[in-house]
Amino acid sequence: MITTRLRQAGPAAHRGGGYHRAMAMVASGRRLLTVSLTLLLLAGGLVASGRFQPAVGVPASAQAAAATVTGSVYTALPPTRLLDTRSTDQSLGPEAFVNLTVVGTGGSSVVPADASSVVLNLTVSDTTAPSYLTVWPAGASRPEVSNLNWTANETVSNLAIVQVGAAGQVTFYNEAGQAAVIADLEGYFAPPLSAAAAGSYIPLTPSRIADTRSGSGAPYAGSTLQANSSLIVQVTGVGTVPASGVAAVMVNLTVTDTTAASYLSVYPQGTSQPGTSDLNWTASQTVAHRALVPVSSSGQIVLYNRSGSAAVIVDVDGYFTSGSGPAAGGLYVPLPPTRLLDSRSTGVSLGNGVTMTQALVGGAVPDSAAAVVVNVTVTDASAPGFLTVYPALIRPPSSDLNWGAGQTVANLDIASLSTAGTVTAYLANGSAALVLDVFGYFTSTADPALTAATCSDGAMSTNISSGVVGDPVTVTVTGSCPLGTASFQYDASLLDGSWTEQGSWVGDNTFTYDTAGWPAGTYTLTAWVSNSPQVGPQGQTQITFSINPTGGFGVSGISVFKPQMYNEDCEDAALQNALEHEGIYPSQAQLLGIEGVDSSVPGTGPGLGGDPYRQFVGPPNGPGGANYEPGTYFPPIARAAQAVGGTVLAAGQGITPDQLFTAVEENHPAVAWVTFDWRPYTATTICAGGNCFPWAGNHEHGVAVIGIGANSVLIMNPLRASSGFPYTGEAWVPMSVFDNAYSTYGDMAVILN
Repeated sequence: MITTRLRQAGPAAHRGGGYHRAMAMVASGRRLLTVSLTLLLLAGGLVASGRFQPAVGVPASAQAAAATVTGSVYTALPPTRLLDTRSTDQSLGPEAFVNLTVVGTGGSSVVPADASSVVLNLTVSDTTAPSYLTVWPAGASRPEVSNLNWTANETVSNLAIVQVGAAGQVTFYNEAGQAAVIADLEGYFAPPLSAAAAGSYIPLTPSRIADTRSGSGAPYAGSTLQANSSLIVQVTGVGTVPASGVAAVMVNLTVTDTTAASYLSVYPQGTSQPGTSDLNWTASQTVAHRALVPVSSSGQIVLYNRSGSAAVIVDVDGYFTSGSGPAAGGLYVPLPPTRLLDSRSTGVSLGNGVTMTQALVGGAVPDSAAAVVVNVTVTDASAPGFLTVYPALIRPPSSDLNWGAGQTVANLDIASLSTAGTVTAYLANGSAALVLDVFGYFTSTADPALTAATCSDGAMSTNISSGVVGDPVTVTVTGSCPLGTASFQYDASLLDGSWTEQGSWVGDNTFTYDTAGWPAGTYTLTAWVSNSPQVGPQGQTQITFSINPTGGFGVSGISVFKPQMYNEDCEDAALQNALEHEGIYPSQAQLLGIEGVDSSVPGTGPGLGGDPYRQFVGPPNGPGGANYEPGTYFPPIARAAQAVGGTVLAAGQGITPDQLFTAVEENHPAVAWVTFDWRPYTATTICAGGNCFPWAGNHEHGVAVIGIGANSVLIMNPLRASSGFPYTGEAWVPMSVFDNAYSTYGDMAVILN
């Protein structure tokens, strides 16, 4: 049953949020789950703007409601469309409410009367203005939070866990304009029938189980989903997911490299494709979305793409038990939706490479909680970027939210808290405001005596000898636990975060890494130690080491990495690195002075008039934008190299990868034009100042090529590791990845003596 009413009170204050179809970025790799709590991220153009609350934890005023609700277990249902206002002619207008009955619905398996919460996949479409959607238990006052955000003519979706209200209903509210609202029922939480009931939640060390991007190095690499096609993904027994005892998994789905407007449906293998969608996108968008998906008896799920092509990334964050395994997880306790943080109210935004730490326990969320449900909104974004939310130990090489300039985005996520009950948010590129809304928490089943006894960090020793790909590396860890039995987990990741391998928990403090197939580069080896894996606090220790490709060759005389000194002068920094081979050490400012800087325009872009064949175009400190990019191409770089005494052997487009690699093998470094995220893009030709040149959006980047291996390329990438992008600093790049990125600008390079 659906009932509609108009809001009587005046509207709450809100912030606007634009939208631009610029390509957002995805951090490669995955996230480490290191301590006890879990965070579910929901987020939402226009963001409900409640008052900023600087207090630690969720206010105690929510405790009374929580105290009356017992913990619940999850039951997954076949996706069922409960609401689609497009078919009922009831699109929500400005400041309008809709009540939806959820109890007693769900097809053949109905939501029972004692259900505490339902899991809904929310989608809005046919939108006419920037706005937001709030969903809460019917009969309660509308909270100052948002679940979903959009701009005009946008279709967006997000997962929500919503407490059931009066008469078994939940309420939807739209702030502005008209919007069609779609709600698909995915499952429900209800009190367990027995202590061993299925549906308790167990957080996992997030693991990447699929990445269809070519050259990703992950399972299913190269299996890009084409139009009207499906991909079967094995979930159980892969990564950190156990082989049995799993009823459903919480996954983070990211689509990128999209060529057309489309949607993704995710469902158990062996069942019929449902008439529902999990996430929606337009061409060239990158979108992240959490999904709670039942697995088949064989432990598999199916990904279906409707139109165009799209690369899909799947990370598993946790699972709900089937009741047949030994593991028992936490129970879910909903809370009245509460705004915990709105950084707009403080006038402080997260900037590029900046972190923010926020406490989530306290008040209504007990210190013993094992997971916290939080709505995370990123808004007022100045540039394409991504956000990573993680416990306060090591920033993992992954992303939780992705956006373009001006977007406001939402996602449902699972991440652990530090031992202090905090999470840390890291923003890559530009600046953005952060909003946190709390919805509930999961209880912990761990032994309090064990979880209170933190295991020591200890130390790691290793037998590293040759440092060549394929040679085994054995480590021994001295970390220990004051109570219980210590378990260990061994991970490895490239220092720039572009590649990660994670292990399962084992009882041995000695472990051997098999480096066969690892990309060449500098690695961090990390060992975790815990007496209660996944829920207890963990000690950790790590070391770094480098491995080189067999038979690799490096240009002589280049030993000191020089990062770019300005936000946008990557080409000059790459030239500075390459010139060291000839014993020439100019400053980047000197090189810019030789090239000349045209600061009359913001950068190279269609219709702007700047000519990167003549000089550096745009301010060296930027910023870049969706339709322009400060920078320069090969003629000014070649001219600058010669002006400081360098010898240019070749410069231009059409220098094939084989020609480039041969030159490097003959001890000649080069400056090459690639893309900053190492993905291929289709360039168009634009003309200015009498020259025509390739343009592929704001992706242009320059690196120095200084070494060649059997299947990889050694570069000096002027970007620092803190930028969040792959293959930064001195790094070995897989040859296939380099070739694809290098092709974007027509194989453009400057080869030096």
